[in-house]
Amino acid sequence: MAEAMKMEIKSREMIKPSSPTPPDLKIFKLSLIDQLHPSVFTPILLFYSINSPAANKSHHLKSSLSKYLTLFYPLAGRIKDSSSIDCNDEGIVYIEANVNCPISGILKQPPNVDVLEQFLPGIDRSIEVNTDRPLLFIQENSFTCGGIAIGILISHKITDAATVGTFLKGWATVAADGSSEILAPNLTAPSVLPPLDSPLILPADAIKVIASKSTTRRLVFDASNIAALRAKAASSNVPNPTRVETVTAFIWKHSIKASRLNSGFPKLTIASQAVNIRKRIIQSLPENSVGNILGCYFVSAREITDLQSLVGLLRKGLEEFNKTWADHFQRNDPVSAFLGLLQEISGLPKQATTDFYNFASWCKMPLYETDFGWGKPTWVAIPKNEAYNTVAIMDTREGGGIEAWLCLSEEDMALLEHDEELLAYATINPSII
Repeated sequence: MAEAMKMEIKSREMIKPSSPTPPDLKIFKLSLIDQLHPSVFTPILLFYSINSPAANKSHHLKSSLSKYLTLFYPLAGRIKDSSSIDCNDEGIVYIEANVNCPISGILKQPPNVDVLEQFLPGIDRSIEVNTDRPLLFIQENSFTCGGIAIGILISHKITDAATVGTFLKGWATVAADGSSEILAPNLTAPSVLPPLDSPLILPADAIKVIASKSTTRRLVFDASNIAALRAKAASSNVPNPTRVETVTAFIWKHSIKASRLNSGFPKLTIASQAVNIRKRIIQSLPENSVGNILGCYFVSAREITDLQSLVGLLRKGLEEFNKTWADHFQRNDPVSAFLGLLQEISGLPKQATTDFYNFASWCKMPLYETDFGWGKPTWVAIPKNEAYNTVAIMDTREGGGIEAWLCLSEEDMALLEHDEELLAYATINPSII
C-alpha cells in the first residue's frame, strides 16, 4: 500500500509564539559547540495510530506549539550571525497534508526511506541555511483512518538529540492537558560555554569520504538478541558491555566486513561516537539544556575486527574522552578541548584506503513518551539518507530493543543485507504492527 500512497499538501503557514519575546531576550547567544555545527536539519517522524478522528487535531497541535514557543523562543527566530540568533518571533513553518491511505498501510509494511521522506517537510537539508530561513519545519500528515504522522525538521545549529527530546516532551505536555508541569527548555548553556568572537571552523574536508551513491536501511535488534550479543561481546577488559556499545560494535564489524569484501583489501577504519556531555562532563547543565552539548571521540582499527575487540576499543575511547575532557572543564578551559578535537579531526587520514563511520545514540530519549492527548506514538523513526557511513540508533517502543538507521554505499549495503551472521541477530525493516 505504501507504494500506491499519494499525498496532498493542504496548507502551509507560519506559527509564531503566542506572546512576544521580551526585548531583553531578543538576542540569543549560541554556545561554543553550536558555532561548530553546520546549519543542517535533523529529521524525526512520529506515527500515531488513532482509530477515530481526534477533534480539531490541527488546531490542537498548532495552538499548543504557539504556546510552547513562548518558552522555546529561539526556535521561532532566525540565525543572525556566527554567534547568535535573532529572536524576532518570525515563527516556524507548519504544513498540513492529507494521505490517501490508512496508517496501517505504512506500519504493516514499512516503506523505504524515500517514501518516509514524503512525511517530512520538503526542504533542501544538505546545504547551509541563510539567515532568513526558519529553524523548524513541521508537517502534520493525516491518514484516512484518523491516524497522523508528525514530521519534523529541526536545525542542528541549536539542537542535538537531547534538545529534540526536550522540545517534543515540552510541546506534548502543553498539548496533552496543560495542567502538568511543562518541561521548559534551559537556555543557560552559552553562559557555561560562551561563543568565540572568531568562531572555530570545522575543516570542510576533515573527513573526506570517497563513495558511490548511498542508501539507508533500518535494522531492528530485539531484547533477546541484544542479550545474546552482549554475552558474545563480553571480555575481561569489558565484562559488562552496554546495549549501545554492543550494537554499535556489531554494526561496525559487519560494515567493515562488507567494505573489505568490496574493496578486496583491509582498510584502516575509524569510528566516531557522539557523547552527551551534560551530566558526564558539565555537571552544572541539566538534561533539558538547549544546544549541541556534546563532544565526540575517535577509535581506529585495521586488523582487529572481532566483536570483543571493537567493544574494547569503544570503551577505551570513551574512558580517554572522559578523562581528557574532564581535565579541561575542571580547569575551566573548554576551548582547549574543542581545539584539541579540531586538531584531531584535521589530522585524521584522508586517503581512499580509509573508511569513516559516524555513530550517534538516541537511546534513553523520551521519544515514545510524546503524548499530545491521544496516546503515545506507535512508531518513531529518524530516517537519514543524505549522510554517508552514519548510524543512528534508538530504543524500540517496547523497550530493551534497539532500532538502527544505517547509511552505507549501495555496494556495501547489498552485502550487508545478505550477511547471515548479521541477519541472525537483526531484522531488516520489520513490521511495526
